[in-house]
Amino acid sequence: MTIDKVTGLVIKPLIPKEVAKLLPAVESTCRNEDPVALWHLFSVVSDWEYFVVAYDKASGMADGYQALFRPGRKRFSVRDYDELNDEIAMQIMEYDVDFVPASLSELIAHV
Repeated sequence: MTIDKVTGLVIKPLIPKEVAKLLPAVESTCRNEDPVALWHLFSVVSDWEYFVVAYDKASGMADGYQALFRPGRKRFSVRDYDELNDEIAMQIMEYDVDFVPASLSELIAHV
């Protein structure tokens, strides 16, 4: 357990176990042109955002849309961000507790 050196709160995983169970497998969404994003990750220190459509708990890889720097559909490592949060003892990436699932096309139109 790592404590955030700024807030003093416990650093939480970006995709909690109960959410990971609900996300489809990464391979299952590859051919879907407009999948539904079920989870939203964002940086508290920059403009980085990810809309997660699928997740592989074993590898820590997710499929989704990366907003901002080279925006587009990407695979990215959630595990790397979890490790970074722990390593620097700051929750620099967080999840959006108020996020309402939506299709990527809807989200991209508003980013």
